[in-house]
Amino acid sequence: MDGTWERGGISGDHFGFVVMQLADDGTRATGVVCYSESGHLIFRDVPASGSYPRVAFDRPGGGRFEGGVISPDTINGFFRLPNAGEQEWAFQRTSASAYESCRTSRP
Repeated sequence: MDGTWERGGISGDHFGFVVMQLADDGTRATGVVCYSESGHLIFRDVPASGSYPRVAFDRPGGGRFEGGVISPDTINGFFRLPNAGEQEWAFQRTSASAYESCRTSRP
């Protein structure tokens, strides 16, 4: 799970990206999450954690992602909004520079 993971093309917005930077010690996964849309920063450095191979994070303003490693290159799970259902999300491995690119997006 160590590394950087990216999900692009957020529903209805082909220019939105969620990037997770994660590390695990074999028991626990921790990291941070960033989200940019059309080159604009929505949030950054949101904590992510879980019992390896699972990971979860709460989106500022509402919503929660919960998922886990399903292959060496894929984290899959569901993003849920209160009273609005859920959406399946898949993250793929990407370069470490993807997180920094998201993190330094303009507001």
